[in-house]
Amino acid sequence: MNIKIKSMCFFVLLMVAVSGTQPLTRGGQGERRGKSPFGQELFAYNVYKMVDPSDQTKIAVDLSFSFVNDILTFFKSSDSLYRAAYDLQVILYRDDDTPLLDRMVSKSVHAHSFAETNSRTKVIRERITLSIDPGDYMVRMSLFDEESERKLQREQPLRLEKPGPLMMSDIIFVDSIDCSGAIDDQFLANIRGVFQTKSSLPKAFVDIRHAENSDSGTIRYVVSDENKKRIETQIIDLKNPPELQRVCLDLSGVDQPGRYTLKVQLKVDKRFVTKESEFHINWGELVFQEGNLDLAIEQLSMIAGGDAIDPIHNAETLEQKRLLFEEFWKERDPTPGTEPNELKNEFFRRIDFSNRNFSVMAPMIAGWKTDRGNVYIKNGPPTQVERQPTEINMPAAEIWFYANLNKRYIFSDRNGTGNYRLVKVE
Repeated sequence: MNIKIKSMCFFVLLMVAVSGTQPLTRGGQGERRGKSPFGQELFAYNVYKMVDPSDQTKIAVDLSFSFVNDILTFFKSSDSLYRAAYDLQVILYRDDDTPLLDRMVSKSVHAHSFAETNSRTKVIRERITLSIDPGDYMVRMSLFDEESERKLQREQPLRLEKPGPLMMSDIIFVDSIDCSGAIDDQFLANIRGVFQTKSSLPKAFVDIRHAENSDSGTIRYVVSDENKKRIETQIIDLKNPPELQRVCLDLSGVDQPGRYTLKVQLKVDKRFVTKESEFHINWGELVFQEGNLDLAIEQLSMIAGGDAIDPIHNAETLEQKRLLFEEFWKERDPTPGTEPNELKNEFFRRIDFSNRNFSVMAPMIAGWKTDRGNVYIKNGPPTQVERQPTEINMPAAEIWFYANLNKRYIFSDRNGTGNYRLVKVE
């Protein structure tokens, strides 16, 4: 089947969606109030290396977790209340599998309705912080559901370098902090680095320490887009800085959906430390501007071949590129006599939905580039979604059923990173 035929098939499927197909829940019922059957990742975590405020010879390791109600088993404790209980455990090992540290958090949670017990938008967040000597370790993280006695488990190697006279923590993204005031230790990290609403403008912070006396220093941070174009540059002067300091990085000037890289450099006298991390802004709106034209053209590769895309890529000026891009969609407008191009709008709506629901944190992969995003963009929302949470020695899985295609797509998160790969089509 050549590229042209593939594209025609895709456009037929898109038109079916444009004509009225809406996202459905995993039970097959119509989507309500904008809720998604995909929801949050069932269990996610991130490990941050931070400055230890109490011991200059050690590293503070912050383990931040998020999981949803649907991963726990609730029982009815009264006429109007449901209860679940869990143990979240972190064990630190050396190479010889000898446990060195063991921390556990045991809590119970309540829900006020049966629907809330199955929620995938009700997120539980936890943090466990360890003070650790430099060295190579393995971290084992377990979530134990007390009612079902099921355990979810993750392992990750951890290398901690010896602290130097100048230190900076990993970059920690947060949903809501006030950069005009102090950031306390009760922060909740945005562990995926994905900002999904305009009310949560992107912000981050770093902890810094310098053991030598100095009158001044600077923190310089730069935000770049996917094309490595600098979007924002800020310099913070550190005059008479204290030995230990938490510095807020205001990223609210980055106000368009997209994938970005944040690079932070701490410089004191002739010493400097640099950290880098990626984040996404997915506000659920298609904002098409010249600044993301190259990205929009790249996304066309999902539905068109090089013969159609290369002339747009190779246009000599930005204006020519924009005109060719609009011509591409004009030729495919199913209703040329009306103002909106339904096909174009539907395509980018699916791109946007994929970015908001399927983006992967580590390594950072935009949702439209993932296997789930690819299937969703080409086929639209599935009729049914069945999610199978991770059990010990078993990867999490998702099964998408399309009634109109009579097909099932089976995805598996074998590495526990949230990157569900397509393993089978039935």
